[in-house]
Amino acid sequence: MKKIDGIAKTVNDILKGNRYSIDYYQREFAEHRNLIGDLLLLPKSFNASYNDDPYGKKLPHYLEQNLLARTLHPQAYVKNPGFLRFADASGLPFKPYETFTKSSIVERGQLYRAIALRVWNPDDLLQIAALGPAGAEG
Repeated sequence: MKKIDGIAKTVNDILKGNRYSIDYYQREFAEHRNLIGDLLLLPKSFNASYNDDPYGKKLPHYLEQNLLARTLHPQAYVKNPGFLRFADASGLPFKPYETFTKSSIVERGQLYRAIALRVWNPDDLLQIAALGPAGAEG
């Protein structure tokens, strides 16, 4: 089990030396580049191949990647019953993007925030903390 060391790390620090790298959807929007909505975790080899291509050229290839990347493409919302059921039941604001604009970056950031709140729900975390080690109450 890994311990929390309390040392602040950037996403680049965490991924350093791993098989994944960060891709930025739209390099043209420099002021939005550091917003989380403009980030996508992809295998390093894929990112190296398409890194400088514009979003429109990368988009079809996102269908071959992880589900979060696939959700950028309209095809992810066709004949994909498991994902569509999850998206509907969760209420998470998934939507495809034919183009990726500044407002898309903000919207995608809102999606990431909503996902993070579900994964790291403060109420759930407090409940787990109250249980103590190995789930024992006390």
